Amino acid sequence: MSHRTALARFQRVVGLWYVGQASGPDVVLAACDLLVAELDGQALSELAAVPLADAGGEVPELLEPVLTDLGIPFYPPASPAAVHAGLIAMATETVLGAMEPRALTAWAHETFGHQNELTDGLADLDDIYATAVAANTRPEDIDEDVIEEAWRILARENTGDRAS
Repeated sequence: MSHRTALARFQRVVGLWYVGQASGPDVVLAACDLLVAELDGQALSELAAVPLADAGGEVPELLEPVLTDLGIPFYPPASPAAVHAGLIAMATETVLGAMEPRALTAWAHETFGHQNELTDGLADLDDIYATAVAANTRPEDIDEDVIEEAWRILARENTGDRAS
């Protein structure tokens, strides 16, 4: 695994962890991937050495120095910035096929409702899933729309055009 791939995966896992979609052990394993990709540092080594059974308690304490060393922003869990990082991670997982589109819409709808310009399309699609059978709509067709919406969110993120 290349430096870039391992770093992107680690950042995604941390984003998922911020919103409860990844566990402490997931973060530790992603830190191990960074070491395998020949990234190093004292804080990273400490995080990667955490026993998986202890990860839930230790990751919150060890994560900030690792992110700082890697040049990745750290956000307090449950902060708006952490939730945004979770949204980006979940959208990425969806376009990669690692997360079901329905899971993304349900989470976005529950988290943001229809009150966030960036995620309003996902909330609308969640409503469409809820009425799909009655409307004679195939869930697979909605899935395609969700993936397009996830790409739109990622494109806005990459251009710096964030809406909150």
